[in-house]
Amino acid sequence: MSIVKKKLSASSGISCHAWNGDRSKVALCPYNNEVHVYEVGNNGEYELTGKLEEHEQLVAGVDWSPTRDMIVTCAHDRNAYVWEKGTEGKVRRARRDKPPFSRTRIAEER
Repeated sequence: MSIVKKKLSASSGISCHAWNGDRSKVALCPYNNEVHVYEVGNNGEYELTGKLEEHEQLVAGVDWSPTRDMIVTCAHDRNAYVWEKGTEGKVRRARRDKPPFSRTRIAEER
C-alpha cells in the first residue's frame, strides 16, 4: 500500500497490477495509458525503475511471467504488447520491427 500512498494521488487509482515471480518488482497502471514498474531498492522501499508508454488508451490488463522478466500489457486501444528487459537494463517492447500480435477475424459457421 505504500506505493499507492507515496507515488500516486488518491484520485487517480490503479486500473491493474502484476507482481514478478519473487515479488521484488511490481508493474501497475495509474489509471491511464502508462504502466509503471517499481523495484525494491537498497533501502527496502519500492522505487520507480521504468515506464511503459506505447499504449494510446487506458491499460486494462498487465501480467508478469513468473519465470522470466517479461511483461504483457493490453489496453482499450485494442493492442497487446510484450515487454522485456534489454541488455542496457531498460524495459523495452519486444520485437519492435513487427507487432507481437495480429488481429484475425474468425468467421461464424452456419
